[in-house]
This record gives sequence, C-alpha cells and structure tokens, in this order.
Amino acid sequence: MSGEPFPVLWLRGPPGVGKTTVAWELYSRLGRDGIEGAFVDVDQVGICYPEPAGVRGGTV
Repeated sequence: MSGEPFPVLWLRGPPGVGKTTVAWELYSRLGRDGIEGAFVDVDQVGICYPEPAGVRGGTV
C-alpha cells in the first residue's frame, strides 16, 4: 500500500432495500472499467465469523 488515502462508499439502510444489489453493481462496473475496488458485505462476513458463544448483539 502506498499510504495514500482512497475513497470509500458506505451504504447503509434498513434490510431489504437493495444495498447489496447496488453495491455489487457498482463494484462490477468499476471492474469492467479497469478500476480496482473491493466489495465487503458485513452480513456475509458475519456468516464466516459468527459471534462467540454467549455473546449476543456485540463484539468481544
């Protein structure tokens, strides 16, 4: 990494309004235009790293 700042687009809102769909479309279009990017869906990360036993609604 160069240490240079980079833009971040954070989409938030209630469940089911299309945040993931919009984010994926933006990510896909950037890639087609040759622009490097990343796509992170916090819900998907939660599937990979579930809350530890005994912890509810927070982090350790």
